[in-house]
Amino acid sequence: MSRLLLCDDHAVFVDALAMALAAGGEDVVAVTRSVPQALAEARATEPDIVLMDLHFGAGPDGLLGLRMLRNTAPAPKVILLSGAVDGAVLADAVAAGADGVVSKAEPLEVLLTAVRRVADGSFYADPDVMLQSMRPATTDMDLVQLSAQFLTPREREVLGRLAQGASTQDMASAMGVGIATVRTHVQAVLSKLGVGTRLEAVTLAIAHGLHEPPQRRAVPQR
Repeated sequence: MSRLLLCDDHAVFVDALAMALAAGGEDVVAVTRSVPQALAEARATEPDIVLMDLHFGAGPDGLLGLRMLRNTAPAPKVILLSGAVDGAVLADAVAAGADGVVSKAEPLEVLLTAVRRVADGSFYADPDVMLQSMRPATTDMDLVQLSAQFLTPREREVLGRLAQGASTQDMASAMGVGIATVRTHVQAVLSKLGVGTRLEAVTLAIAHGLHEPPQRRAVPQR
């Protein structure tokens, strides 16, 4: 169970979302309507994860809010919510340091999956968006594939597991190494690919054809 802070200026949506997340077993510590409110509540409640809307009717947008949350101590993980998620939204979220990106049109089960993956130290983004909307130019692809050639076999394995949504603990158990060793491999992957976060590395790897995206799980019909 994660401690969640929600930030969205659509009262009906965010109140309903808070109730649904609580019913799904999550601990909603605060519901806010603006970025300044979210920042104040984040300092007061120290949530594990903030679910931040992208667009607000007034005041700072979600991307600025995301960057500002990164400068709080302790900094929560942040999942960006948007009415629609395309390549541009995903790219902006990755650049701002998001731990996940979810469309508001997705079923609740998808959002719960995103929350749990992010809580485990992984990422969440729609694999179809990563695969279809962020296809690079041929020249860029050549440069990325050239960089990938400098990854060691262990680092390639780590990148592949990251692409499938594995957490640090998952990778340590599967690879038979310690968590510190996994983190060392992850940092080496980020450095060699020239990115700053796991989400950037996975997005880059999938968009450039280095790894297949995780399979979308069917959501049970109610």
